[in-house]
Amino acid sequence: MIRRDLLRLNNVMVNLSEGVHKLKFAYFIAKNIGLMKVEIDAINEINKPCEEYNIFEEKRGELIHKYADKNENGDPKIINNRFIFTVENRKKYDLELEPIKEEGKIAHNLEKERNEQFEEMLNEEIEDFKGFKLKFEYLPEEIQPIALEIFMTLDLIKD
Repeated sequence: MIRRDLLRLNNVMVNLSEGVHKLKFAYFIAKNIGLMKVEIDAINEINKPCEEYNIFEEKRGELIHKYADKNENGDPKIINNRFIFTVENRKKYDLELEPIKEEGKIAHNLEKERNEQFEEMLNEEIEDFKGFKLKFEYLPEEIQPIALEIFMTLDLIKD
């Protein structure tokens, strides 16, 4: 199994865990979530953006908050996924952003490289994960097809 499959399984299990199920199926969900926890925590930890990227985005966010038009809640206005500025405030924003643009390029390059490495890692095999299996008869009669597909693909259903 590759890490990407483990993430898919975890997402399905977490979604299913929010419902009420018969005992054996609930145990199947809880047991597998527990078995995946260490690997999922490690994946989530290394999927965090690099520090340089966070610092740049924080500085850029402060400038946006300072110069963008605000909505009734005092938050920057966004239309079509773009922040809204007056012409004068856009010039001020651009002027203050200029000194940190190089910092931003470096941060974006580091983040791009980290993302590429993360994608490669998601396709690596996990040798030591052995999911807890469930007999087919204990599956709920109403189950999402994607959940069933993942359980079957990862060989978590036994006859």
